[in-house]
Amino acid sequence: VLALDKTVYPKHWQGERAMVLNFLGRYTEAIEVCQEALDQAPDDYYALYSKTVAEYYHYGSDKTMQRLEATQHTLQNYPNASESWAILYRLGGISALLGHHDMALEYLQKAGSLHPEPLETARHDPVWQNLRQHPSFQKMITNQFGQSALL
Repeated sequence: VLALDKTVYPKHWQGERAMVLNFLGRYTEAIEVCQEALDQAPDDYYALYSKTVAEYYHYGSDKTMQRLEATQHTLQNYPNASESWAILYRLGGISALLGHHDMALEYLQKAGSLHPEPLETARHDPVWQNLRQHPSFQKMITNQFGQSALL
């Protein structure tokens, strides 16, 4: 649906589409989609996050460490970042990739307390792969969706 209907997420369509491409492991496509979005709107933090994640998995952590840190800095300095579940979720994802697991889980908890979407997204977003067995992650998911959601 995201690939065909821009009206689903009109403001962040390409970033959302790229996130789904990341879920599928189609990182080259995700990078291309995000670059198009960022060329049109350099402040599109959905596209920035999805592109950074795609580059991390496509090129490896060694080649993308500076990009991760730059994305984290941009997100932290976005207006009202501490009140936006979407930005907090993305800060958590970047923190997870940087290896700051406690911080990542704190961001996810805060984002999930503001809106249910971050916890649903975290179940599929590859950045949370190494934290899915963490007791705090499992507790958040179980509290939101019940025990069967962990399967």
